[in-house]
Amino acid sequence: MSKFDDFLSGVSNGLAPLVTDFAAGLRKDAVDDMLAFLDAKKDDLLRWTDLLAKGQITQLEFTMLVNGAKSLLKLRALRVAGVQLARVQRLRSAFVDLVIQQAVGTFLPG
Repeated sequence: MSKFDDFLSGVSNGLAPLVTDFAAGLRKDAVDDMLAFLDAKKDDLLRWTDLLAKGQITQLEFTMLVNGAKSLLKLRALRVAGVQLARVQRLRSAFVDLVIQQAVGTFLPG
């Protein structure tokens, strides 16, 4: 398994704790939306994590790139279900933090 696969697996495994505030039916929808984001941004994440691992971008630059993509994380199901915008924004931010932490832990020397 490659480091990138380890990274994706780590992010996927970290999703469940992020959605504990939501009703059971909405948890699955939220996880599905976050996995769809990972799939849609896979090529970018692969390129960015490679640059991070090679020291060609800093952790701050990586963070800025991931945060720039955050608007693509729709969390459509939650908004359709009428979940408060503040809760959706907190979940989106927590997910982006998970992606960044997992990349740093996977690709940067400890």
